[in-house]
This record gives sequence, C-alpha cells and structure tokens, in this order.
Amino acid sequence: MIIVISFTVSVFGVLFYSGYFAYSYYDSLEGEVCSVNISLPPLISSEKVYDIISGITQVSSDAVISITVSEGDINDNYTIGNLIPVIGKYSIQEEEKILLGRYFNENENNPVVLVSEGCAAILGISDAPINEILTIGLSKLTIIGILLNSEYAYITPLDYYIENYPVTKISIVYNQNITNKEMQLIISEYGDAIADYTFRKQTSPFLNKTFLPSLIQILLIYSFTFINIMLVLSLWQQYCLERYKVYYVCGIQDKQLFFNIVLQIVIVSFFGILIGSVSYLVLLPLFEHLSIVKESFFDCFLIVCIVLLLVITFSGIYGKKIVRKLEIYKNGE
Repeated sequence: MIIVISFTVSVFGVLFYSGYFAYSYYDSLEGEVCSVNISLPPLISSEKVYDIISGITQVSSDAVISITVSEGDINDNYTIGNLIPVIGKYSIQEEEKILLGRYFNENENNPVVLVSEGCAAILGISDAPINEILTIGLSKLTIIGILLNSEYAYITPLDYYIENYPVTKISIVYNQNITNKEMQLIISEYGDAIADYTFRKQTSPFLNKTFLPSLIQILLIYSFTFINIMLVLSLWQQYCLERYKVYYVCGIQDKQLFFNIVLQIVIVSFFGILIGSVSYLVLLPLFEHLSIVKESFFDCFLIVCIVLLLVITFSGIYGKKIVRKLEIYKNGE
C-alpha cells in the first residue's frame, strides 16, 4: 500500500508539474517576442502617424500583440497632483484584463477611456464608474472599463488618440519573430518622419522571467520524484530479500529469480502509475480551465511510459544485483 500510494503521488506530481512547466513555456512563446519603439518629430500629422503604423504592422499584421501611442515618455506615478498622461492603445490580449465594463471595439474612435485598477484606487474613482465622465486636461472622456494590472493609468482608443492628441512615441509589440533587417527596411521608407527607433528582440524562452524559475522547479521535482521512486523500490527489494533466499534454498534458477524480481516490481509499480495517471486525466480539464497547466493526452502518455521504462530499467539492474548477492550467499561467502 505504501508503494502504491508513493507511486500514485509521484506520477500525479510529475504529470501536474510537467503541465505547469508546459504552460509556462507556451505562455512565454505566446508573449512578447520582439518590439519596436519609434520616436517621431513634434507636430507630425495624424495622417503620417497612421501611415507609419500601417506600414510597420504590415511586416506581419497577424503577429501584432499591441500598438501604443503617446506624447513623450509615459509617467506612471499615479498620485494626486501629478500630471498623469493619457495614452492610446489597442491590444489583442488586454481584453482579458477587464475587471469591469468593456474593452475598445476595433477601430473605435470615441471619447472613451479605460482606467487602471491601481489608478482608480489612488484617485478615489467610484467602485462602479462605468459611464462616468472623467475630465483630463481639456478633454472629457467617458469611462467604459477598469483594467487589472495595467502599467498605464488612462487608455483611450488608438484612433481617437491619434486624431485628438499629439503623438511623438509609437510602440509596437509582436508575438512572432521579425528580424532587425526587415524593420530597418520599413523604417528607412519614412526618412525624416521618424526621428529615431529602437528594436528589441527576445529569441529564447530562457530570457523570460517566469520560464527559467519554472524550468529549475521542474528539474528539481523530477529529481526528487525519481529518487523517491528508486528508494521505495529498493526498500521493497530489501524487504523481499529473505524470501529470495528461501527461493534459492528450494532450487530456483538465476534466470527465474531475475524474472520474478522484475515482474514483482512492475506489477507493484503499475497500480500506482495507473491510479496517478487516471487521477490527473480526470482533473486535467479543471486545471486547464484555471490556466494552471497545458498538456495533451499524448504528453501524459509519454511521461507515464518514461516512468514505467525507468522502473523496468531499475528493476533489471537491481534484479541482477540481488542475484549476485544471493550467489554469494549460496556459496557461503
């Protein structure tokens, strides 16, 4: 029973943390891969801003995560008395962060604003501010939603900002690989319309802050899990050693004993592996719904096969070791 429970917990843990690691891996790949930040000269026309954005996003329009426009560097000091700038933005991922209200419609050009949760708390905006009028400078904007964990205080639709505010900064984030050479080629077409630009690229998930800790964690969990499995099997073999001596006295052959040892380990391990795997598969839809793990049935099957293969390999090595010990016992050494 101890062995079955140990295997059940070990296999369930390996499958769960493999799925957790897979989620971290795919999440890092689906996030920012590269980005371009463009500085524009002052008093540039809204038509030129539209032209630059459309030209750059055509590098790979399906790969664009977000487009942000602003006047100069963005101040994130959300305290009363500080000038908190408005920015224009559209993001395909930010809609998931809406706590209250709605996100912008694509190509929306209305005087509406999203407010960050942190900014709303500091500035004392009401708990249900939808449709309230917010006066920012000379503008009156209607609040349509509250954003969770936003790095910007006030966010307006991209088109509305470009047509009503000066734009000197454009930031575009991609979730697919775009080379610096491609970006230089596009930028060069606009000449003096672009004062400067910086291109940043993240080519490996190992550069992601959440992926590397997950990798270290899963390696440690694998190590401790397999050490636990090997120790449990070793204890099982030590427990059976006296019985093996009786087998030898009764005339069992070395091959028969070796087969018996391997078969016992596989049978004892199988029930724990089966229970752990079935338990994980039953709970997998819940884990995926909660965005904890990301794993398919094939991945589960592959990991279980690896665990079983390690058990069989260990049982073969350990079986030979037991046979050698019993040969020494048989010879009275």
